[in-house]
Amino acid sequence: MNRKTVLLIDIGNTTTVIGVLEFDQIIHSFRVSTSKKRPADEWAALLIPLLQNVGISKDDIKGIVVSSVVPAVDANMKELAKSFFCCEYLFVEPGIKTGISIKYKNPAEVGADRVVNAVAAKEMYGVPAIVVDFGTAITFDLINFKGDYIGGVIFPGVSVGMKALATYAAKLYEVDLDGPTPPLIGASTTESIRSGILNGYLELIKGLLTRLKLEIGAKVVVATGGDAQLFKDICPLITFFDEDLTLKGLKIIYFKNVNRFSV
Repeated sequence: MNRKTVLLIDIGNTTTVIGVLEFDQIIHSFRVSTSKKRPADEWAALLIPLLQNVGISKDDIKGIVVSSVVPAVDANMKELAKSFFCCEYLFVEPGIKTGISIKYKNPAEVGADRVVNAVAAKEMYGVPAIVVDFGTAITFDLINFKGDYIGGVIFPGVSVGMKALATYAAKLYEVDLDGPTPPLIGASTTESIRSGILNGYLELIKGLLTRLKLEIGAKVVVATGGDAQLFKDICPLITFFDEDLTLKGLKIIYFKNVNRFSV
């Protein structure tokens, strides 16, 4: 079979998500930890067996599309494409076609993941829209009624908040956040921390979303990212949950730039 297979790679600060695009469908996805020190050959040793387990040879890969917010990993990704997959690669960066106009004061400052999420939200859910990405940082990204990316809000993510609490408060510690939303008033230290993190972030998210929706007239709020599961069912202002939003955005960008590839 003459496969036309492309890897979609979203490199986040904590987790790297890999999608397998075959023709126009994302048929598999994997999540691995991000490591700034992992060289190209170790990336290959990690990814090639994952692909083989689902019946895909490294020779099937005809291109790699990368969204990265970790510059230290970028050179190793390029080496991975050239030396191990022997294919062309595309990084989401200024100069590629995205189909969205960036209205940031300095467009080069916008994280690639934020651009990719905005592209996906615009094409899949309509505008005006807000994307909330629950990652190492929680980002709110706004697309106006013209379909332009106009900016957003960034603050520490849930895991960062938890680690900061445990690091700087001698008697406090990290707790498991899975399970039902805790009561507002915790009856133990563990319950109090769970309430502070989950209820505290929930109120912050609802407050910001309320103001931002009024600011741009948005009715669409798309949640994504590793910690979105904690809030998707308890925040009534979230209209869509899409755990693969970034991969879908990379797919859209790939097809807008497909002339750069031989596939």
